[in-house]
Amino acid sequence: SCGEGEKIPFVPVFYKAGNVFIKDETIKLGGRFLKVNSKEKNYTFAFRIFDFFGNEVSSEEKIPLTFSKGNLESIFSPKVNEVGWYRVEVSLYKDGRRIKAYNKNLPGEKTFFTFAILPKFNQSQKESPFGICEHYLNKQNAALLNLAGIKWLRIDVFWDNIQKDRNSYNWDRLDNIVKIAKKYGINVLPIVDYGVHWAST
Repeated sequence: SCGEGEKIPFVPVFYKAGNVFIKDETIKLGGRFLKVNSKEKNYTFAFRIFDFFGNEVSSEEKIPLTFSKGNLESIFSPKVNEVGWYRVEVSLYKDGRRIKAYNKNLPGEKTFFTFAILPKFNQSQKESPFGICEHYLNKQNAALLNLAGIKWLRIDVFWDNIQKDRNSYNWDRLDNIVKIAKKYGINVLPIVDYGVHWAST
């Protein structure tokens, strides 16, 4: 049970990678509240959604929750469809009394998570003026870049990672990044930087 001043951690449930949606797509969000007594059924959930400028654009209260593997879970589809970045403020209630729920994945006991809605983009389009700097590209991030129409990737190629000594080379990291980028149609701009101890004076 929840005592006075008790805090309950939650984690967002991602039904789309990075909670990134496309305009006119159904928004599906979720949260999982941890360390809750599964014998007590009198919990409800509420959310308030704010846009990038801090304007409240959607809210709902008294959302029922379900128990799954000892945790409370919620699934909801807010009526938001405009392109932009959004913050979801989360509240948990027991017997009508608010209990602080904080995002376990964020520092400082923040009470929110985020999602974004992107404009529709022709992913087969090869040209794009947009790019980002990302040093550790993986398949999930590449899929998000592709979804957003970002076709350029700037990465740092650290000399001391490639050539530990004068006669040995290791291209594994860069080869993997280039392989993933090629699969998702992303152009790579590698920047060779910094020095190595064996070539320094």
